[in-house]
Amino acid sequence: MTEKRGSCYAINGFYPIMREKYTAKGASIHYMVVEWKESLMPWPHFRLKVIGATDPSKASGGSLRADILKNYEELGLRTCPNFEENGVHASASAFEGLCERLNWLGNKLEDDSFGKMLLSSGVAEKDIANWTKDPQIEFGGSKRSLFDLMEHKSTTECHQLALKLSGDTKGRTAVNVGRRAETADDRTNCALVFIKPHANNPAVRKLVQHTLTRLGLKITNEGEVRYDEMDSKRLIDNHYYSIASKAVLM
Repeated sequence: MTEKRGSCYAINGFYPIMREKYTAKGASIHYMVVEWKESLMPWPHFRLKVIGATDPSKASGGSLRADILKNYEELGLRTCPNFEENGVHASASAFEGLCERLNWLGNKLEDDSFGKMLLSSGVAEKDIANWTKDPQIEFGGSKRSLFDLMEHKSTTECHQLALKLSGDTKGRTAVNVGRRAETADDRTNCALVFIKPHANNPAVRKLVQHTLTRLGLKITNEGEVRYDEMDSKRLIDNHYYSIASKAVLM
């Protein structure tokens, strides 16, 4: 902390350290876009049972984070996974999945399946753009993070909440008016999963791919993002925007 002309400035030292793990020379992530029918599993099941708790020591047995922790030496990891370096990241909701595809994959809103759903039901593009920055939202008599409001919500639930947040929903609550109403059996959840730099190796990629497909999730796209691209395009800064906006990058 430094003081200048009677004012104090706090430097968030945590964020630059975390950022460097993604932008250091040689670092990379391996991403997978995964889809599943809403009727197959709710989003909390995907997060907690398929991916596992953020703290891998508390993750459910059989989840990816639990398996990576249990077998980290066999998988070729140099250090034991922990709360921060827990092997994999996964979207916390259908809306965050959209945000992450826009950021990491460079998708256009109108070309993304969920983005198209929001736009076609009348949600303004400017509102969606604002929400990707995780603003504080007045909702239900209190102010909360937009991502917190959306957390663990499916495509249907995030869509319904987006309509409420965007203002007057009269005449805008149906998607593709005139077509048969979709059910949970029709609707698809879509999340972004990526292997973090400390764990991105062939053995971990094979484990993640096998686990996701074995549990009925479809991998529709995958690839690598290198350290130089993450740095030059500020992908990690956009990903952790709510933290990065409060940090000083040295």
